[in-house]
Amino acid sequence: MRSPSSSSPETKDPPLVSIVIPCYNQGRYLAEAIESALAQTHARCEIIVVNDGSTDMTAEVARRYPSVAYIEQTNSGVSVARNRGMEAASGDCFVFLDADDRLLPHCVETGLDVLRRNPTAVFARGMVGLLIDGERDPSFRLPPMGPDVYREMLSGNFIWCTGSVIYRRAALEEVGGFDASPKLTEDLDLYFRIARRRRVVWHDAIVAEYRFHSGGKGRNSPVKVRQTMATFARQGWFVAFRPWLWRAWFAGSRVCLEQHRANILREARVSRCIGDRSRFRAVLPLVARFYPAALLQLMRRPRESNSLEFVVGDAPAGQRQSMDRGPLVIEELHPPSTPAGEIFNPQPDGSAALALRCNGADRDAVVFFDGQPLETMYGGSTLLTAIVPAELYREPRRARIFIRSL
Repeated sequence: MRSPSSSSPETKDPPLVSIVIPCYNQGRYLAEAIESALAQTHARCEIIVVNDGSTDMTAEVARRYPSVAYIEQTNSGVSVARNRGMEAASGDCFVFLDADDRLLPHCVETGLDVLRRNPTAVFARGMVGLLIDGERDPSFRLPPMGPDVYREMLSGNFIWCTGSVIYRRAALEEVGGFDASPKLTEDLDLYFRIARRRRVVWHDAIVAEYRFHSGGKGRNSPVKVRQTMATFARQGWFVAFRPWLWRAWFAGSRVCLEQHRANILREARVSRCIGDRSRFRAVLPLVARFYPAALLQLMRRPRESNSLEFVVGDAPAGQRQSMDRGPLVIEELHPPSTPAGEIFNPQPDGSAALALRCNGADRDAVVFFDGQPLETMYGGSTLLTAIVPAELYREPRRARIFIRSL
């Protein structure tokens, strides 16, 4: 690592703060992340983007900003990318901003002020806003933390957004930066390792915005729960003979399992519905270990609805409905037909959205298009929306549409 500059949060000279932005295939959001870092009210910030082997427009976006340092590496994971950025940085303090999140303009200034007022603290955590479809959710609010932050984190009071934390360089160097093991949740592991040794503080100013979207890292709940439980297990030796911490550790483990319960069970049900055996086998051990009461439902044979025909291109117009009408019924398609290659209800990635009016659908129902499962969104028991990839509506034909569910 480079030697830090002579400034520190306690001196009169403004300290240099390094904002490290690792990016793997999040180029569509990277410009917002960079510009939020450039907009900081603190005068001395250096910004480093680490391209972790992206195959999208990440390099092109990063190079638009001459004042931003740019590093490329082969895909090695976010921990390696953050450590690489830290090694190249000269800052006295650090903020690690994920490429799909944003900082608010006062983030660095507020964090430094908290560190100045708490000279023994080695990192300060602020509050986070939640972005859904690019808009702030006004109802979202993280709970406050108590004075024992390590215990609070054990009990499930997680830090949602890495960008909401500002670190002193010494704290990161003391613990050796981020652990690159793919079996761990790298940010939570770092918080634990630092908070176990040194004093950390929190404040109630919202300093960063966490973007919720389907392509975000950690959205794969089966992987996430394994990593988080492994990170908790790593704390076991430390808390085993400290009853006040052991109780918090046990409670936090249960919170993690409950937070991911719905997504893990959905993953299991959906993989069962679409007949993806490898995907089902991957999640089944988690269900058996942590949610055994759900096993019986997973063993049921999936139900299949009647079918309607979706007409693509110059195939004869109209839609025909099968006579087999069970408890799961498709009533109507919107649209029922489309010219070949035409995007209907266009989506940002060039796909098209097909709406189904139905009876008896549940949150785990999957729409099939000529036998291929589609990404399906639940709008209630009478409405499903399915995303149709462009390759499925290029050629003229009649496509059979049906629903499968447990």
